[in-house]
Amino acid sequence: MSGKDDCISRQMAIDVLDEQIEQCNKALGSFDISPKDEYAIKVERASLEAYKEQLENMPSAQPERNGKWIYNSPTTMKCDRCGFAIKDWDWHRFKYCPNCRADMRGR
Repeated sequence: MSGKDDCISRQMAIDVLDEQIEQCNKALGSFDISPKDEYAIKVERASLEAYKEQLENMPSAQPERNGKWIYNSPTTMKCDRCGFAIKDWDWHRFKYCPNCRADMRGR
């Protein structure tokens, strides 16, 4: 993977945002700050806090569980996690269960 598709740790990104928010708080605590700079720092802090909230509420891009396709009948396979059934000749096309999003790639 490279570029925009790189996987990152959500917690690491939140930690970086927390550090930047703390830097804003320290700057606001400074005695030598102009009203214009104070306003800019408050806007920056509000933006960082909004990014952090969005990141915390964003769904995971990676399934949280693994599954596998098992025979359900002579013509269907089903997810061992949720029981979602598909035609047995289609199972190999699905990397993830369409119903519960379990990773079906055998990891």
